[in-house]
Amino acid sequence: MRDGTRVAHPVHVAEEIVVHLRLMLAGESLTGWASDDRGAERRFDGRLGLLAAIDALIAHAGSKASSTEET
Repeated sequence: MRDGTRVAHPVHVAEEIVVHLRLMLAGESLTGWASDDRGAERRFDGRLGLLAAIDALIAHAGSKASSTEET
């Protein structure tokens, strides 16, 4: 939350992923970039593209976490 307080999660959260969005609207057309705090960035077109970009960032974060756990 903006005031620095944490939200209680009903399940155990192993990792928090922060996603930043840069959105551009042209009429009803949505384009932009989604990025995480680790520097991964995905460009997207449309609302479904936005969801796919977020999914890709989550998968990227998961692969980084599992590779550090194996070492």
